[in-house]
Amino acid sequence: KYLKYPTLGCPAIVKAGATGVAWVKLGDGGSTSTFSLTLVPTLDAAGASYTLTVAGATFDATTGIYKVTYQVPSSVPDDTYDLHLGVPALSISDVQYNSFRVVTQESSDFTYIAISDTHFNTPTGLWSPANYNTGGYNSFSIIAQLKKELRILNPTFVTLTGDMHFGLDYDYEYEGSWKIWKDTGVPIFMVPGNHDGIAGIKDRWFLGLHSPIRDGLDYWRKTYGPTNYSFQFGGVHFQAVNSM
Repeated sequence: KYLKYPTLGCPAIVKAGATGVAWVKLGDGGSTSTFSLTLVPTLDAAGASYTLTVAGATFDATTGIYKVTYQVPSSVPDDTYDLHLGVPALSISDVQYNSFRVVTQESSDFTYIAISDTHFNTPTGLWSPANYNTGGYNSFSIIAQLKKELRILNPTFVTLTGDMHFGLDYDYEYEGSWKIWKDTGVPIFMVPGNHDGIAGIKDRWFLGLHSPIRDGLDYWRKTYGPTNYSFQFGGVHFQAVNSM
């Protein structure tokens, strides 16, 4: 991924007509000057798209990050969008799905929904599949139902505060949960929990010892974005703190 902000797990909420900043990492040492940014509705990819006006970009040599300043046209309707990046000089394109919310106004009168512990790939239902009171459910179906309810309620944003995965197989779980959440249609501010950050052990041996080869938080950064951050909306300051 070249787009480092906004991301699926750390979206942007910007008023129509206002300016914002996208973070891009290309690994080219700061030699690029031209970027394009386009909004495509998350739930209507065949509908109208909107080009953001790019005012300029600055390069931070320490982090290798371009900070690309843009303006949202005042005609963009209130909705959730996928943000598409283009870098013509390098033939690069990228997209962060469900990562950008345009609002007509920002006030203290807003709604957000807090959810947690969706535990994609939980094996609990295998132990007692008929007993919903003990967690006997299929994680695909319950998250699909949750998405339907979020779309109906249509809050300004959602906070998802950890344990999105179970921690059995991060290759499968991070790819699977990304596919689930990328078309939610409501921006989701995500933060990892302990099940998301366990250091996985694969059955490899060296000098009689298991060799740890993966860390859940590496998957998190590549899939959803930062593990710690903060944002403000409607006069309220939110802090996302990695509890792992």
